[in-house]
Amino acid sequence: MGDGTLQSAVDNYEYPIVVVSNSNQPGTTVNKITRSLFKKLKDIAVNDPSLSVSIEDLGSNREESPSWAITAKSPSKIKRYLLNEFCFPPTKGPKFVDYLVWILRAPVRTANYLSYRLRESMETGSRRQKVRALFYMLPRSVMLAFQVLAFFYLMPIISLTVIDPFRRWSLRITAIYFFFIATVVVLATWKSIVPPCVTEISQITQQLVDLVPSTKLSFNLLFPVIAAIIFGAVVSVIVFLLRATIQAVRRADERPIATHGAVTFAYLLDPLYAATARVAFEKILLKAGNGEETKGLFVICEHGGILLTYEVLSRTYSEKIHRPVHLLTHNMDLAGLPVGPRAMLWLMVEPTDWSRFARTTPYELSWHHWMDWPSEEYIFKINSISQDQIPQVQRESIQKAWFKSSQSMLVDRLIALSDQA
Repeated sequence: MGDGTLQSAVDNYEYPIVVVSNSNQPGTTVNKITRSLFKKLKDIAVNDPSLSVSIEDLGSNREESPSWAITAKSPSKIKRYLLNEFCFPPTKGPKFVDYLVWILRAPVRTANYLSYRLRESMETGSRRQKVRALFYMLPRSVMLAFQVLAFFYLMPIISLTVIDPFRRWSLRITAIYFFFIATVVVLATWKSIVPPCVTEISQITQQLVDLVPSTKLSFNLLFPVIAAIIFGAVVSVIVFLLRATIQAVRRADERPIATHGAVTFAYLLDPLYAATARVAFEKILLKAGNGEETKGLFVICEHGGILLTYEVLSRTYSEKIHRPVHLLTHNMDLAGLPVGPRAMLWLMVEPTDWSRFARTTPYELSWHHWMDWPSEEYIFKINSISQDQIPQVQRESIQKAWFKSSQSMLVDRLIALSDQA
């Protein structure tokens, strides 16, 4: 009887945590966050003898994404953090023509964005304020144009000619490929490169002949030897650098840079893929957010997954999810290009697609975002806007830490929000 009374006095709290992963390796993201959260709770338990922390592996199938339960138990309260992962459906990316058209339309999107910003700055204020706003926009416009040109044109060229061969080809094919590229470069520039090199080798040979006066060492005999040594040294250095670069790229390819780029572009440019991702993600959110003992739902995402998460939450939260939802985001970018949610996020999508993302933030949704350097935490709110206008994003800085990782700040905020709930 006493045990039953004691058990009923203990409050049970469950906090489902859905981690949106852009990686093609299930478990990479959720395992990293699970380790950070478990370590933080264990550190708290060191200073609180009444608190015990345990972890349980809930994954029953190795082929599926792992899921974890972290339990923090005290005499009057039991808190369970249920960590699950949502992985984007596998994709090779959008069709090449769609991707090419999207790249070629980058200047159009930039012009639309700048025209909207200029129109907004000129609508109100005195003449002096309008002139000041215009001069303020000029350097930002130049920097923005440089970023767009560098990302949408220079980066695809580098990717197609350098990065993709390293990732897709063997060392032998890569060597042949770069030998072909080098041959083309030499054929195009040999008139300006080869004569100076021959002249330089001739001078070195003549200096050696002058230093060692001997009838056996002539210029004609020594020149091919020195040329062969120099040529062999150059080839050896090139082969060494090629091997080192291939190894570095293979190691870097373990990171989900290419994967989340393909996923993001497919989500933006392929309507069928976007609809499939939305349906699957909404099903997971509804299941996690409407449990009987659920006190609050946490969604953690980064990269292009932020687009999917906000679109789904803005559509379903008010009507279908009946618990507080906290959106925790960091590393916002689009296939490697850092994106400022206040401006450039909306530049990356077509104006016709703005309605997908330009939805007012639900009243009870708290959106916390972290910047890496300096490590700063923001709260975002998106205001309702008129049709064909760029969304207005309110950004409020609430915390700054110079020597703290964004993931550590994210875990701290997650624990603080669960304590408040």
